[in-house]
Amino acid sequence: MDEIVFDWDRFSEADMSLYDNSFLRQTIQVRQSATNCKSTSDYYLLLQSDEQERLLLAESLKNSYSSFFRSASVFSLLEDYLVPQLVRQKLGGTHREIRVWSAGCAAGQEAYSVAMILDYHRFLSKQDYSFRIFATDYSPRILEVARHGRYDRQSMDNVKLKYLDRYFEGLGSKFTVKPELSQYIQFSYFDLLDTASIAPPDSLFGEFDLVMCCNVLFYYSPESRLLILHKLVRSLADGGYLITGEAEAEMVENSGLFVRVGSHSPVFRKR
Repeated sequence: MDEIVFDWDRFSEADMSLYDNSFLRQTIQVRQSATNCKSTSDYYLLLQSDEQERLLLAESLKNSYSSFFRSASVFSLLEDYLVPQLVRQKLGGTHREIRVWSAGCAAGQEAYSVAMILDYHRFLSKQDYSFRIFATDYSPRILEVARHGRYDRQSMDNVKLKYLDRYFEGLGSKFTVKPELSQYIQFSYFDLLDTASIAPPDSLFGEFDLVMCCNVLFYYSPESRLLILHKLVRSLADGGYLITGEAEAEMVENSGLFVRVGSHSPVFRKR
C-alpha cells in the first residue's frame, strides 16, 4: 500500500492517520479480500462509490477481540499480588471502594475477569471493601454484547471452575454472567482519543486504582498512543496501577510517564 498515492482519509468514515501503519495495511487487505478486489487500487475505487463499504472499513478498525483471563501471567499477578495490595491500601484509608477502568473493553471479558477476581477475593478474605468497574469501548455494537454478558462454551476455556460455578449460568451452548457479578460493572461509550476528557463521564472524577488497557495501544500511531497514555496517567489515583498487553510494555516505558513494576510484567505505576 502506498499512502502517497492512496488518500484513504478522503474516502473513509474514520481518521486513518490515528492508526498504526501496519495495522492499517492489514485491515485494508482484509477488506480488499472480502470484497473480491484484485488490487489495492480496485479497493480504493470501490470506497469512492460504496458508502456501506466505507462504514465497514471504519468498523473493522475498531478491534473487538477479547477473551477471559487473556494473559494467564498477568491475571495471576493480579489475583495473587495486585488485588491484595489494593485491598490493603483501601482498608488502611478512609475510602474503601476500589475503582477500576477497563479501557477498550470490547465484548466485556476483561471487565468480567477483573470483577471475578475482586469479588472472589472479598468472599475468601471476608474483608470489608467495595468495588466498581467502568468498562468502555468506542463500538456501540460490541458494547451491547458486553452488557448482555452471554458467551459460547468455547469462550469459557480460560475460566477456572471456581469462577465458572459461582458467576455463570449455563443454558445450552451459552453461558451468561450472573447479575450478582454484572451489577459491579458499568459499560459505556468512550473514545480514548477524545481530547476533551480524561476519563469516562460516568466515573465523574477518574481516580482509578487500576486501569486495564490491554492490547489497545499497538493499533494506534505513536502520536495517538502518547495521547492515550497521557489520559491514563491523569486518570490514575496515587498508588494506582496500569496494566497493558505484554507486547505494549516497551511503548509504555518509553513514554516516560510510568514506572514498571517488576522487570517482566506489563504492570506500571505513574511517576
